[in-house]
Amino acid sequence: MNTNKSQTEQLPQDAVMQSVLVNELRIGNLLYFGNAKCKVVEIQKECFYVENEKGTELKNTTSDLNPIKMTESIISEICFNENKVMGLYRLDATSDFSIAFSLDNDMIYIGDDIEIIISKTPLHIFQNIYFFLTGSELT
Repeated sequence: MNTNKSQTEQLPQDAVMQSVLVNELRIGNLLYFGNAKCKVVEIQKECFYVENEKGTELKNTTSDLNPIKMTESIISEICFNENKVMGLYRLDATSDFSIAFSLDNDMIYIGDDIEIIISKTPLHIFQNIYFFLTGSELT
């Protein structure tokens, strides 16, 4: 009798997803804590501290955090809404390249070589990509 199980068989799917979320987070990331949008301000081994829009710090575990989906409203905020042309939002990342969001085909285009699917990229992941490419926080 084989009693070995894969890790995904042993852990509920929510636990696996929360574990992935923990490894993706960095200070400054935006997430939902319940229904409130919060910013990660401290990461410890067993918990996270987030700050809500009122400036209150809240201690929580990963089970309390949920990713924020990239929506047209969020993309519009990122691109300051003024760079929208026919379903395409544009963000000048550096003097060398820009980032374009095409809502029609659900894609983020970074420079000429990188394509990312919007619907599969939560806001905190895009924040991390932007930071690693530019060295600046996405505000």
